[in-house]
Amino acid sequence: MKKVKLFLVLGFVAFGLSGCVNLDLLLPDAKYAWTEATKICNDYRSNNIAANKKWIGQYVRTSGEILSISQSRTGSDLIVSVSDTSTNKSFFAFYFKPTEENLKKIYTLKSGQYITLLGQISQILTSKQTSPTPNDSSCSVIVDPSSFY
Repeated sequence: MKKVKLFLVLGFVAFGLSGCVNLDLLLPDAKYAWTEATKICNDYRSNNIAANKKWIGQYVRTSGEILSISQSRTGSDLIVSVSDTSTNKSFFAFYFKPTEENLKKIYTLKSGQYITLLGQISQILTSKQTSPTPNDSSCSVIVDPSSFY
C-alpha cells in the first residue's frame, strides 16, 4: 500500500513539474530580463560586434523616465524613449505600432513620467560617428516590437 501511495505522490509531482516546464505559457513576461540601457551600451562601446551577438534578439524589460514621445519619420511607428540613468546618454527607444490600443495608452503618457516597458532588442545605435570622443557619445537601444507592462 505504501508503494502505491508513493507512486501516486511521485506521479502528481512529476505531472505538476512537467506542466510548468514552459513558463512562457503561464507567465508570458517571464522571458523578459530586467536590464539597463547603460549596461547594453557599455557592452556596445567596448566591442560592438560582441554586443550585437549578445543583445540583438533578447527580450528586455526596463523602468525609467520618459524622455520623449514621438512618431517615426514615416509615421508607421510610435516611439517612446526611456532613460534609466540621470545622464540620458544611454536610453531605450521603444517602437509601437499605432494600433487603437497602443494609441490609448500613449495618449496618457507624459515626458518625465516613470514607466516600465518591455520588448525585443532589434538594434543598438551610437552617435559615435559624429562625436569627437567615443566615450561622450549617446547610445540608443532600439526595442521593436514593444509592449506596455
